Amino acid sequence: MIEPLNVPAPFLWPFALWVFAGISCAMNFAFGATTALWALDPRVIDGVSVWAKPLKFELALAILAGTIALVVSRLSPSLQMGLFIRCVALAFLVACTIEIGWIIFQASLGQHSHFNDSTAFHRAMFSVMAFAAVVITGAAAAVAFQVWRDPDCAAAPLLKTGILLGLSGGTILTFVTAFAIGGMGSPYAGSA
Repeated sequence: MIEPLNVPAPFLWPFALWVFAGISCAMNFAFGATTALWALDPRVIDGVSVWAKPLKFELALAILAGTIALVVSRLSPSLQMGLFIRCVALAFLVACTIEIGWIIFQASLGQHSHFNDSTAFHRAMFSVMAFAAVVITGAAAAVAFQVWRDPDCAAAPLLKTGILLGLSGGTILTFVTAFAIGGMGSPYAGSA
């Protein structure tokens, strides 16, 4: 039998749950606003709307943050409110803000946000974004670590195994792919 979610009323949520759920909601809102911009703004980069990349990242961050929020809601209260998960949530928030902020800003200028080496500043921002991406992706593995060490996690053994494999495996596969693409200078550098 699947155990029901035992999530307290929102005003009683721990900080980490607020952060992950809030980012998911914010990214869903941003996705709607960016969809409207896509419809209104005819500009393109390499034949694709300037708003295509922000849409992709908003959707991806909405799904990731929502997934992490659901997993955090399964942790025991002591881990939900612990310093480790609060630090992970705060780092995730800062990294998401930097990542999506830069991508939207560059889209508004009609410029590439990734693999843009037109100036020293753009090269530096690409490095900052790479670090932010590591933090965002690493947050999933950090939450998986909390699930692994939580004997009171509100998840059946099979679900717990799925969470561990999904979050940590997704982190590993994302790092492998990102480092491979980044190391090649991206065969996709010309795409949005």
